[in-house]
Amino acid sequence: MYSKACLTYSEKLVSYLARYTRKGVMSESRLVSATEETVSFKYRDYADNNRDKVMTLSCD
Repeated sequence: MYSKACLTYSEKLVSYLARYTRKGVMSESRLVSATEETVSFKYRDYADNNRDKVMTLSCD
């Protein structure tokens, strides 16, 4: 998986994601775990044959 660093746009990214979490697109049932350092959630990767995967993001 390839992703670019997005530190220069971090506020815009959080604002973008917040719109979806408030609307209920990401339900609690998708949450796998949450600690002080990370949040993990389930998602479906449509680019990889609709496989269910888990993504872990740091809280930084």
